[in-house]
Amino acid sequence: MTWDYIFMLALGAYAFKSGGLIILNKFNLDRFFQNSVLLIPIALLAALITEQTFVIDQAIDLDERVIGLLIALVLIKKKLPFLIIILCPVVTVALLRQMI
Repeated sequence: MTWDYIFMLALGAYAFKSGGLIILNKFNLDRFFQNSVLLIPIALLAALITEQTFVIDQAIDLDERVIGLLIALVLIKKKLPFLIIILCPVVTVALLRQMI
């Protein structure tokens, strides 16, 4: 794949997203639908994180990444700074991989 195709795909994705925003702003949508549309990116991100954490070669695999995810969830619950939320699970997973 060349850079031309990558830039064309990025431009197409941006145009598609912008077009959706423009079209949705022209209609008076129900409040429930507006709230649902706002939650779609959160659900997609959660699904992506789950798939990347638990699935390897189309099979569920529980390894050290699960511990890193649990650590991140605890740190988020404690409302710690973002950098700490990212670094602590990364360091923990790296140390666990070195031990195994």
